[in-house]
Amino acid sequence: MTFFVYSLLINLPLWILSLLLVLAPVKNRMRFSRPRTYGIALGAVTLACILSALWDQFIELDGNIIMLPILLFFFFVYCRIVRGKMAQKAFILLTGAVFAAFSVLLSDVISQAFFRDLGDWPDYLWGIASDILVFLVLLPLFSGRIRWMAEQNDDARVWRTLWVIPFVFLALSIAFYITVGNIGDPFLLTTYGVSVALLIVLLIVIYNSIFRTVQEISENACLRQNMQLADLQAEQYASLRRHMAETAQARHDFRHQLLVIRSLADRESTEELRRYLDQYVEGLSADRPPLASNYAVDAVAKHYLERAEKADVKIDFSLRLPERLGLPEGEFCMVFANLLENALEACQRMPDGPRFISVDAEQAGNFLVVVVENSFDESTIRHQGCRLLSSKRGGRGLGLSSVAATTEKYHGELRLSQENGVFRAEAALCLPREESAI
Repeated sequence: MTFFVYSLLINLPLWILSLLLVLAPVKNRMRFSRPRTYGIALGAVTLACILSALWDQFIELDGNIIMLPILLFFFFVYCRIVRGKMAQKAFILLTGAVFAAFSVLLSDVISQAFFRDLGDWPDYLWGIASDILVFLVLLPLFSGRIRWMAEQNDDARVWRTLWVIPFVFLALSIAFYITVGNIGDPFLLTTYGVSVALLIVLLIVIYNSIFRTVQEISENACLRQNMQLADLQAEQYASLRRHMAETAQARHDFRHQLLVIRSLADRESTEELRRYLDQYVEGLSADRPPLASNYAVDAVAKHYLERAEKADVKIDFSLRLPERLGLPEGEFCMVFANLLENALEACQRMPDGPRFISVDAEQAGNFLVVVVENSFDESTIRHQGCRLLSSKRGGRGLGLSSVAATTEKYHGELRLSQENGVFRAEAALCLPREESAI
């Protein structure tokens, strides 16, 4: 067996299995159909394996040197076929590379200990068996916890920190792999194998800590969203109670009003009756009609309507949304509320000029779309290249960052623009295939 064929046969199964692992967490975020996505990825893996085998066959340098450009090539392909934040995709891909590297490392230690003198085929069969075993052990992890992390947490700050951890472990595994090839002493090999096992245990402990931390962050974020929505609904409930009390009082007084009206009608005092009716109509405090069919959205809209009126900001709603949204109400309402909050704050910071907000929301095909336009003071908007930055803090505001994360989670988009003193925010969220409003 030539070294080229052996290198190709030993690497290709491992890389294909690693490919299946890193695609498992993002199967709902693929840019193309699954057959096309897997076809592109499989072609990239095969090409990389061939190049790696050619390197091993003809270039007299350490084969680990080519791993860096191959990993960068994989990352480029991965970014092209998968949606999501770059740091998030880097974490998933590097995690797959780390577990593959450590499985190779441990397999090589065992191979040198037990298969050194048995030839290529026993060593090759052991390598394939260990690759399959590691894949079966890790698949629930990637399709379970790591997939949950990718789908439930879109905080860019979290992922910008997390991707460094697998990168460090990958560097350590490469350093260990270079060393293991030069160990011939049984005692040193045993010590080295124990060291590798302890490092793998440390890796598992750190990843378990990562999962627990991300779970706490996600649960706290969900709790904050639910509390904010509950506050809005409580305000709307209190407003409803006030209107009910006013209605009961109005019904109590209406009987007396009818007596007055009848008395004027009996006297045929048409002018007095007309004046009395005009005064009565003006004195009525009309109950606000619903702004949206969905109760949660209606509660948010009425909350900001009352705040806008108190702040002397004209606000117009056009909410053509179904009663059941097709996705979690809490997440949609947080997008809706954050856009309205930013618009209201922008209007309140205006020193002069007309202050207005226009809100349009509808279901367009398989998307829920919210468009909020508002007047603003152009001096409060800062730019960084093509990005709009918050006037209150460095970088994009927390509200818009939350909106961007939620739209990305639902395979949508947040678009921001401003022209002639009008700021426009457009958020689109794709409805899940299996619609289930919560």
